[in-house]
Amino acid sequence: MTVEEFLNDTEEIKKQQAVKPIEPIPDTNPIKEESKEKPSIGLKEDCMTNVVSEDKLRKVQQNTLRQLKEFLSKTYGPMGSYTKIISGNNKETIAADYSKDGLRVLKNIVFDQPIEYSIQSELREVCNYVDHEVGDGTTSAVILSSLIYDQLLEIMEKRNTLPRLVSKAFDNVIDKMKSSIEKKAHPITDQDIYNICMVSTNGNDIVSSQIADLYKEYGVDVDIELDISNDKNTKIKDYHGLVINQGYSSPASINNAEKNTVEIHDAHIYYFKDPIDTPEMLNYLARIIEDNALIPLEEGGDYMPTVILCPMVGRDSMGILNKLDRALFQFNSKGDFVHKPPIFICTNLAGTDEQIARDIQQICKCRQIGKYIDFETQKSAQEAGDAPYINKETGETNIHEFAGHAELVTADAEKTIFVNPDGMMNGEHINQDIMSFLEAEIKKSEELNEDNVKTHMMKTRLRSLKGNMVTYYVGGITVADRNALKDLVEDAVKNCKSASTYGWGRAANFEGLEAAYELIYNSAWPEGSLEDEILKGIFSSYFTAGIILYSTVLPNDAAAKAVQTSLMDERAPYNVASIYNGDMTSNPPVITSIRTDIEILNAISKIITPMVTSNQCLLQTTTLNKY
Repeated sequence: MTVEEFLNDTEEIKKQQAVKPIEPIPDTNPIKEESKEKPSIGLKEDCMTNVVSEDKLRKVQQNTLRQLKEFLSKTYGPMGSYTKIISGNNKETIAADYSKDGLRVLKNIVFDQPIEYSIQSELREVCNYVDHEVGDGTTSAVILSSLIYDQLLEIMEKRNTLPRLVSKAFDNVIDKMKSSIEKKAHPITDQDIYNICMVSTNGNDIVSSQIADLYKEYGVDVDIELDISNDKNTKIKDYHGLVINQGYSSPASINNAEKNTVEIHDAHIYYFKDPIDTPEMLNYLARIIEDNALIPLEEGGDYMPTVILCPMVGRDSMGILNKLDRALFQFNSKGDFVHKPPIFICTNLAGTDEQIARDIQQICKCRQIGKYIDFETQKSAQEAGDAPYINKETGETNIHEFAGHAELVTADAEKTIFVNPDGMMNGEHINQDIMSFLEAEIKKSEELNEDNVKTHMMKTRLRSLKGNMVTYYVGGITVADRNALKDLVEDAVKNCKSASTYGWGRAANFEGLEAAYELIYNSAWPEGSLEDEILKGIFSSYFTAGIILYSTVLPNDAAAKAVQTSLMDERAPYNVASIYNGDMTSNPPVITSIRTDIEILNAISKIITPMVTSNQCLLQTTTLNKY
């Protein structure tokens, strides 16, 4: 069966289906007619409220999504156009940027009414998550959200079904589609990296080749950081390091305001093996903070660049932490980040991050700071110099002997990077020993087909330990050039990183399209059921999104529809750039991280579900109710 035949059959089925409307439940205890009269309380009949009714709310939601779909579809795909974005308030500050990045365009669209603005804000937040996870897919998420929301409203009106039931059925369909997509992941190769970059950068061969070469040289575990070059030339710098997916615990520590990061050079690293939630552990933490930051600040001495790693900080630690924050924030208010004490705490470590922290402890040559249950055992360890102590009478301590070292530690809100740790740079092979152990364990786990979660955690640790890090400095003649190129490179790097972890799938929303088609073809739900009708609506939306994509290079919608129909037989999306050059082919392959379509579906669900189940809106004031 072709897609055309399927669509025709679907329409015929819809016409034949006669859904009986829900009969009202008889009122067994009718209220007397006179009691239904509105009480006279002196209110005017035209009294304004801040309440927007369900019908009006749905119309605004629908129109806003359609508008955003229309705006972002102009940037859709490799042949989409650039959007000119003007910033600044006067002739000295007005500047123009050019971008075809869907998220960037979405962020710069302005609405002057509260409901419209709130919808855009919700989309922006959800699409930020998609961008963070896979780089690509924000434009697709907006376009599909609009198309699918139209379908759900039509189904709700036709079937007279409760919104909660529609929402539940919609989630069931989305879950089954995601499960189907996950099973189609392919392991990544060097050539796949190049093809993914060609999709993410809209066919930029130079950038795609550079990124692919980095993966060839450093392996699929390479961690690529992006920055802006100070001239027109693109530059690449490599270094050894380790990454943990937890950043600074407080923004007070930020000492690079431009990047919103903490940078600790010649870092002394303290590793707490156990939570800091006892008086003794708290005393160790306080002593480190006071000796290395607060006392030098008060007395004008030299700071000790400090990083503290711990699984958790207890509530009783808030006193010393608040004191540190107040001391650090005073530099922010002055704009003086240079003289701020270089110190931060990385905490809330659990699961894989806690294991990686232990690896970092070994490779940075930190000595563990932990708890002891038995006093005699602790005393013996302290006498041998194997456990920290603070003399209550003299204040003498050996806590600083437990610090490890790295050339540089940088952190943002999401991750911390340890650059050139001691155990990597002084000829020792601590990291090689741990890596060899993990590689053997991963091989054993895969051969025995053991727990995938456990295997994934070990692979994450191994990826961190390999410490292949590169900074890619994006060049360009003007700031606008560099920013536009950085958007593309950032998308490519994020998508390659996701694909190296989860595998690749077919791009251009094809995985979602095929998942819906196969579920329909295999009768995942009974014909005419609510889930079946929602699934067909989702398929129709994906099909329409494809028409929008291919219409960027074809003369009309009819030609785009013909292409979208024929590609189902090809089992792969056509290369839009090839179509533009007159060649109807799927080569080079149009691929992306397998997580792209899954994250798009997650985004659509987060956007649409609250809309479907909302039956009114309360505005901030009555004066804003223009609806």
